Amino acid sequence: MEKVYDRVEWEFLFHVMESMCAQWMKWIKACITTVRFSVLLNGNDYGYFQPQRGIRQGDPLSPLLFAFYSEALAVMISQGVAAFTLHDLKVHMSSPSLSHIFSADDSYLFLRASVPECANLLQLLVDYEMFSGQRVNLHKSVVCGSANVSEQELFSLSVFLGVAAMSPHDRYLGLPSELRGYGVGRPRHCL
Repeated sequence: MEKVYDRVEWEFLFHVMESMCAQWMKWIKACITTVRFSVLLNGNDYGYFQPQRGIRQGDPLSPLLFAFYSEALAVMISQGVAAFTLHDLKVHMSSPSLSHIFSADDSYLFLRASVPECANLLQLLVDYEMFSGQRVNLHKSVVCGSANVSEQELFSLSVFLGVAAMSPHDRYLGLPSELRGYGVGRPRHCL
């Protein structure tokens, strides 16, 4: 996401929290909305101002509050899967389905490698941005495919999505993006 904490829309956050616990949401709302800042420029005080959105980096509550945003996106993705506009990943017939994984700094979205599926994902992300104020950082995003997706298909999808295609030589967190299957000589991109 782009400027994660700066783009937090308070009303969206309060709506999500209120559905969970109204009293707790009132306390958090008071913590967020009563903040005031002052600016000093060349030693001169320019008074106080009160922000209308965003949460502070370094505030111990901020990661917890941002988790509500991730939960809202997860619900939207799950609704897309339930409506068959998105299709999740099944690694094995007996395994649970997987549509997304959210970690502290990264989001992984799993879907069919097709233009209609990517168009549905883009619409979901536009809706999420409209409601939440959050925007996917396309410059930091990549698309990768399984061994069943050709390099040409992967390139076409990356152009459609407006993100880079992951190269077999790329590394992420020091690990190679290309993995060899167990006993299979064909490379697999991503997990």
